Amino acid sequence: MLFNSVEFALFFTAVVLIYFRLEHNHRIVFLLASSYFFYAWWRWEYAGLLIFSTILDYTVALLIHRTSSQGWKRVFLFFSLLGNLGMLFFFKYLGLFLRTMASLLGACGLDTDIPPVEVMMPWYVLPVGISFYTFQTMSYTIDVYRGAVQPTRNPIKVALFVCYFPQLIAGPVLRSAELMPQMDEHHPVDWDRIRLGLLLVFWGLIKKVCFADNLAPFVNQVYAAPETFSGLTLLFATYCFSFQIYFDFSGYSDIAIGLAQILGFNLILNFNRPYLASNITVFWRRWHMSLSRWLRDYLYISLGGNRKGKGRMYVNLMVTMLLGGLWHGASWTFVVWGGLHGLALMVHKMVRGEKAREHHSNPISIFLTFHFICLTWIFFRAEDIGSALSVLTGILTFQPGAGLDFTVPFLVFAFILGVQIFQERRGEIRGYVDSILRQSPYLAGGFFYTAVVLALIVFSRGEESFIYFQF
Repeated sequence: MLFNSVEFALFFTAVVLIYFRLEHNHRIVFLLASSYFFYAWWRWEYAGLLIFSTILDYTVALLIHRTSSQGWKRVFLFFSLLGNLGMLFFFKYLGLFLRTMASLLGACGLDTDIPPVEVMMPWYVLPVGISFYTFQTMSYTIDVYRGAVQPTRNPIKVALFVCYFPQLIAGPVLRSAELMPQMDEHHPVDWDRIRLGLLLVFWGLIKKVCFADNLAPFVNQVYAAPETFSGLTLLFATYCFSFQIYFDFSGYSDIAIGLAQILGFNLILNFNRPYLASNITVFWRRWHMSLSRWLRDYLYISLGGNRKGKGRMYVNLMVTMLLGGLWHGASWTFVVWGGLHGLALMVHKMVRGEKAREHHSNPISIFLTFHFICLTWIFFRAEDIGSALSVLTGILTFQPGAGLDFTVPFLVFAFILGVQIFQERRGEIRGYVDSILRQSPYLAGGFFYTAVVLALIVFSRGEESFIYFQF
């Protein structure tokens, strides 16, 4: 059930109407049932994975809390990590592992006949959102192990934390301390919250439907056969993908935050104009902020962070970014993408030390950072390493070849760039819209929402899936 679908609009409308008519102590049960229904709409049998993670981490958290033995705490935490990461490996990385093993054995001259995992198990499919909810549920047991939070005895709260439907599929990745306490709060009908939530939802839909989806056909056509297109076309397609993935993913995050806000919940910000960052360190403070925070707090710091000398810090940075790249997808292209960002972070730390501050007045730094990010997106978008190198080589050598009609993507691209610059200098557009709606709620509101709905209808290319659903 996609956020940009009629089915979801009907589903969420029904959820809101029922939710606010229920007594407070029945609401989290209703939200839990709604979340399972939302996930089961895709494939009902895979809802069992959510239940497995919930039972595992609910039990482990209580066991960790009840024992005073540090050794047993580590054992219990190990079982939580083993269960969640084992599930993630089986459903997401088993195919990559088998392909890599077959390639290595073939390189050694051994005759191998390892069929693709899809042939061995025809039912095998990547569960939607598995990378997000496994990371989120693991953070709960790790926080209990570290003594950062107290475990709850209410399994309904843990279950809802794992599968809360607005952010279940693609984040933001939350911590239990950010969501569970809100389940105990009473959320009356608040029209100000609902109006602001609707603004976020519609802004996210505009990002997705009007911007990202209209850049996608151009990008798909060019990246499907990069060797046939000119270097200029390859470069422009790379620019287009940079904005496609940003508006696709940040659009999902805006919709998720807006939906939660309508229901009375606050989710954390996930994007903050990352392409206007003046260096790579600041970029990762602005891009997919909830994942960056997770990688920092649960992986980088666990590896030692910067506490064991500069050499170890650089190693920890690289390992974190390599694993962060692999988290995005079961392909070596994602590992290369993560490695390039890890290398850039290392170099920036070497040059700037720990003083990696923002420099708003340095357009050259912003320009260079943006273009480095765009070039690394090539490995993120390409089907394989060979295709990525073909795109990169074509751009750097000004490869001759075919061109495409740039009109539609160029207009979208130019409008997007203008929006980004306006927001950096004047603040979020939705803040201006909200002030207008406050002054004239009926006339301006009717005009605004009518215009948005018409724009979504006119520019829609169908119910296109979100890019991060495949991760």
